[in-house]
Amino acid sequence: MKKYKDDYEIVSSIDEKGREKETLAYRGVYFDVVTGKSTLTHVKKQSLLMLGLIVILHISGGFLKNRSMYQLYVSLPYVFAYMAIWYTILGTFRFPTQKRKYRRNEIDLSINRAQRASKALMVLLILGEFGGLLFLAFNSEANLMSEYLYLIFNALTIATLFFTIRLQGEINIHPSTDQ
Repeated sequence: MKKYKDDYEIVSSIDEKGREKETLAYRGVYFDVVTGKSTLTHVKKQSLLMLGLIVILHISGGFLKNRSMYQLYVSLPYVFAYMAIWYTILGTFRFPTQKRKYRRNEIDLSINRAQRASKALMVLLILGEFGGLLFLAFNSEANLMSEYLYLIFNALTIATLFFTIRLQGEINIHPSTDQ
């Protein structure tokens, strides 16, 4: 990726047969990953469990037969939330599980990706919740039970995501002092 090109350098060397061989060497900053109370493995497992619950709740809310899903201000945040869920899961699967020095691209493609996607997911879920409330405010002939049920599923998803973000907030990334 072009974003990390300044972190790498091409090093030329000569092998046993006298041919020139070029390899990439990392010359960028290394990072230490530190957690609060729990271990890195515990944070990864808990995050994956909560993300599984988020997926189940989000899909369950979409299977309800409610009229608010036919409105763009409810359905668009619902659909775009799947992309944020996907990137959160991708980043969480790549969470580090051991203590060592990590390169910038390893941190960006795991912890930073999961944290940014989780926050984007929170915004999308809150937008969908407000859209559902807006629909209820202006449509009194709607089936209220299914509308309330959708709002409950969405609120549970938001609550689970809030705890996931707090759990991911335990992870601190610091530039390594010894290179």
